[in-house]
Amino acid sequence: MKFFWNYMAAAMLLAHLLTVGQAAEQPRPAKGQAAGTFQLKVSQGYLTLDAAEAPLAQVLQEIGKQAKITFDSNIGPEEKVTMRLDRVVLEEGIKRLAKNVTVFYTENPQDKSRHISRVVVLSEGKGSTPVPAKTSTQPEKVNKVAPQPEPFKFEFDPGKFSEKEKPRKQP
Repeated sequence: MKFFWNYMAAAMLLAHLLTVGQAAEQPRPAKGQAAGTFQLKVSQGYLTLDAAEAPLAQVLQEIGKQAKITFDSNIGPEEKVTMRLDRVVLEEGIKRLAKNVTVFYTENPQDKSRHISRVVVLSEGKGSTPVPAKTSTQPEKVNKVAPQPEPFKFEFDPGKFSEKEKPRKQP
């Protein structure tokens, strides 16, 4: 009976620790910030951001507007971000916001300086909608692959030369 109570106590402790661990992993809104909002400033190539469960697509759109950068993305409205950045280099800040980021630069021909002109951000794919099943009334056609012919084989046996084809000996 003592074993049973020890087992139950251990199981309850483990369940509690797992619950606390999951709660700790959840991003929480920043202090004084309502969920779903963000404040953002792009200045002199640096990014300052205070976001609490803000739609990532809107955050990226605002960065593009302030920094005069074209953003292309397939980020859905369901993707949220909770993050605080204080004067982080713009490119680094964008890469912290999303994992699948490609940055394109334009070079000034006079002084050869580069600046970000375009950013492509792709969704991580979590929670993407599954491909709907086919609902056709016609039977599905099965493509049968025709058997492939045997590959060409080449065999050479020097002992099978005829008299005409034998090489002549040099005198």
